[in-house]
Amino acid sequence: MKNIFTKIAFLPFVFSVADGVGGWNRQGIDPSVFSFNLEKNILDQLKAGMDATSLLRLTNRSYNKIKSEDVIHGSATLTSLSIDKINHVLYTSNLGDSGFLVIRSGAIYDLSSPQQHFFNAPFQLANAPLKNKNAMRDQPDHADFKNMVIKSGDIILAFSDGVSDNLFEYELRELILEKLPDLPNDNLEIKLQILSCEILTLARKKSQDHRFYSPFARSAKQNGYRYSGGKKDDSTLIISLVH
Repeated sequence: MKNIFTKIAFLPFVFSVADGVGGWNRQGIDPSVFSFNLEKNILDQLKAGMDATSLLRLTNRSYNKIKSEDVIHGSATLTSLSIDKINHVLYTSNLGDSGFLVIRSGAIYDLSSPQQHFFNAPFQLANAPLKNKNAMRDQPDHADFKNMVIKSGDIILAFSDGVSDNLFEYELRELILEKLPDLPNDNLEIKLQILSCEILTLARKKSQDHRFYSPFARSAKQNGYRYSGGKKDDSTLIISLVH
């Protein structure tokens, strides 16, 4: 279980979730290395002054660096969000089954849709060994891109599928709205960290409940599979509050 918090008051205003595809473990490849380097390359570009709102360009350069060096193998889904503070615009890029959620005035204002080739096979950026001829090789421009005007009070969540496979969108909204009014402005960062930990703890608990009709179980049923309970997986959650 992972927990990451990002403040919008931090420059540049980008937060991102890269979720390594666990199936590479069966080939002796650590899936976390690919996702870590995908994010590291994005961060290096931001430090070098690249436009934080150019999410496709950031992803392209990061992904191409991994492919050109051809040392790191694996794949990952990627959700990235960037805030243009001057124009109050949120830019989003979502490839695969991680995602984001925007809450405004107590309601779900916008959310991402998972991208899958077929059930439980999400779109993913990959650099596969030559022997893996059938590995999925989606491209950065296959992502869904959106932009929207944001307002003070908006709550923005970005998460891996370990969260969304075990908590419905309405549950995330209810948890946020239940806890957020109790968070004083002082030490807000710490309070939001605590809240994200509580949500991740609940997602983990539900992932271990074999009788729970989870979002993953619902998706399985919709695709003609029988599945009961939550889905055990790594979980990452970022909560940001627009001031």
